[in-house]
Amino acid sequence: MGIRKAGPDDLKMIYEHAHNVRNEAVSGGISPDEVEPVTPSDIIDGGGYYLVFDDEQGMKGWIGVGRIINHKAGWITGIIPEVFVFPLYRSQGIGRQLCEAACRQLKREGCKKVQLNVFKGNHAKELYEKLGFYEVSSLMEKYL
Repeated sequence: MGIRKAGPDDLKMIYEHAHNVRNEAVSGGISPDEVEPVTPSDIIDGGGYYLVFDDEQGMKGWIGVGRIINHKAGWITGIIPEVFVFPLYRSQGIGRQLCEAACRQLKREGCKKVQLNVFKGNHAKELYEKLGFYEVSSLMEKYL
């Protein structure tokens, strides 16, 4: 047990919880109804995959992993479209382990850097900063 690539049963569970992932990701002020949840098919159809953390008690969390080619810079950038740990298992280092495993895997796949998006107010931002991620842009919007 530990971290492994997601199988079909895992993907089914991940899909069933897509709304929970979306709702938590945008908890900082954006209405969840305004954000499309990422689905396993979005990630997998784009050439990505999921890594899951499980043990004898079952799945405790997952991370989506993808890649984009930066043609201008001439390298591959890793993308983490979602990280989710079930509330009962948070603050146990699972999110950190998933992020570190994804980064190691992306490096083996030739990625020069990894990017992720975090909404304002998302409690996971502190974890990402501890892992060495830093802010590179700010998305702003206005209702008309």
